[in-house]
Amino acid sequence: MPADAHPVLRALEPDYNNRQADRINLIMVGKGYQNMDEFLATVHRDLAFDGVEKPSPESIEKLHFGLFAIEPFKSQKSKFNLWYYPEQLTNISPADFVSQKRDDLTGNARDFGLPFATYLFFLNPTGDPQSFAYPSNVPPGVAPFKNTLLFGSATVARYPTIGDGMAVVAHELGHSIFNLRDEYVRTGPDLTDRYGHNIARTTNEARQLWGSVEGQVDPFYYTWKEKMIANGFWIDSSTPLFIQHDAKRGIDIYTWHPNEEEIRAGYVQGGGITTTGISWRPTKTSLMNNEDILDKSWPKFPPVFGSANRRVMHSVLDLFSGN
Repeated sequence: MPADAHPVLRALEPDYNNRQADRINLIMVGKGYQNMDEFLATVHRDLAFDGVEKPSPESIEKLHFGLFAIEPFKSQKSKFNLWYYPEQLTNISPADFVSQKRDDLTGNARDFGLPFATYLFFLNPTGDPQSFAYPSNVPPGVAPFKNTLLFGSATVARYPTIGDGMAVVAHELGHSIFNLRDEYVRTGPDLTDRYGHNIARTTNEARQLWGSVEGQVDPFYYTWKEKMIANGFWIDSSTPLFIQHDAKRGIDIYTWHPNEEEIRAGYVQGGGITTTGISWRPTKTSLMNNEDILDKSWPKFPPVFGSANRRVMHSVLDLFSGN
């Protein structure tokens, strides 16, 4: 059997996969689309295999960044095999599908016989509106050990006809492959604390986790900004965009694209899913922080992970040669 072939799965791109190569195996599975062609068209659009962002002037985001147009996925694409399951799910949930392919199975049976596998489910939001992920086991605060890695699964709710929100694919893989935490604020006694690589309990812990990149700006921020400016879509923080007037609170609400300081690694109080609200995150905003901007003035959701998250991601990706 050729190296890019599999007895069950199909290669997403011709002459690209190599089953014998030292790579992460990303398996796409669809649910709720009219047919396989619609599912695959959505996958191809959102993965941006060519690494090129797509202008969309009539959309909300104006310039769409698919998975492989975002760093570090763009420069590390050779670390991934890309597969898809040739049938859509019907009477089974994504979680149950993963359990069937993984739990109590070993060798050639587990994960279709592919090492370092992770699942990415595309759901048509008309039936399943929520994106979420089951995280990997990449440990915070220590160097990951390759032979103990177990990647999780991610589910993205993606309309076949709407490109906005494309970066959610990279966001959810941030959880399922790298065990990054959400950086938006969700607090309450009924929640479960989700501290980790990018959400710390104290400033001391934060310095231990990402102090090595303190003061750094993810280089992809500048690439993204330049492309947005070149296409005429940049909203500078000095001239923010008016969203609406909140008559109840008597305030105007604005948004803008984050400035350099809002993506510079440091120690920002609050963030993550916690019971107490006592936490610290690396940046005001990032790709792991999709804070709602409708009820307050806030920078737009950028397709930029930030230096603290990039540090974790490279610690995992560097374990794979791609060859």
